Parts: sequence; C-alpha cells; structure tokens
Amino acid sequence: MLQKIVVVMTLAGMILGATVALADGGVKEVYVEDVGLVPVFDDGRLNAFDINAPAAIFAQREPRPVLDENGQQVWDGETPVYEDHLVRIEVWGYLPGTDTIGKVLEVTPADLSASLTSGKAYTISAYGYTLTFYPAASQFVLSAPAYGYSYAWQMGIA
Repeated sequence: MLQKIVVVMTLAGMILGATVALADGGVKEVYVEDVGLVPVFDDGRLNAFDINAPAAIFAQREPRPVLDENGQQVWDGETPVYEDHLVRIEVWGYLPGTDTIGKVLEVTPADLSASLTSGKAYTISAYGYTLTFYPAASQFVLSAPAYGYSYAWQMGIA
C-alpha cells in the first residue's frame, strides 16, 4: 500500500510539473557551472530548478510606488521609483482523493502580519502540505506529503 501511495505521489508530482509548465511556458535547459545543462521550469515558480517537486510554488509580486516622508512619489531624475511587494504565495499540488492538481495553499501579507508583529512563526496546512514563515529570517519552508519533500527560501514580504 505504501509503495502504491509513493508511486501515485511521484506521478502526481511529475504530472503537476508538466501540467503547470506546459500551461505557461514549459521546461527549458540552463547552463549551471560545474554541472552543465539542467532542466528548469519556465513558468515563474520559485522552485523552478526542482524538476521532481511534488508542488509548484508561485509568489505574485507587484510594483508599488516608493513614497517619501510626505507621502509623495519618489523620483530618480525623470523616472518614478517603484519596489516589489508581495501580493500572495500560492502552492499548487496534488489534491488527494480527486486525482487532480490544484491550489493547495495561499498566503497573503495580511495572513503574515501577526507573525511579523509577534516575531513568531506562521504556519498554514492543507491536503498534507504545510507552509511555515519564520519572520526573523524572512524564510519560508514548504513541506509536501510526497517522499518527505521540503523546500526553503528567503523572501521579503514588503
């Protein structure tokens, strides 16, 4: 039974990768020094180099104007200054019992605000996937149910 679950989750990860990648870009090869050409997803996911990942992690960011102490737009010569702000993090993966791939987790800066204020970790879980944010390090860690998968990254949420 465990072997069947592992096979199903492995196939789900491969299907997820292929489905999401083909829907918006696909897979390409990039040159990595001391390794050579390696396949990477070309669809904007954070874990693009993790070709066997059972989850796809996307961070949607948008540019917002930088404001001075008076609330006025900051300019660099004739160019307005913008900085990226996190809109949401989405995790897509296998939905158990449905045989489909879909959004399993979504986190917004509003979800993380209490964690930023308290300094304590924020955790959200669904469908066996867990995403934890550690505010002191600006670090996120995703754990997925397939073969002990874990992926960590640092990202500001401003």
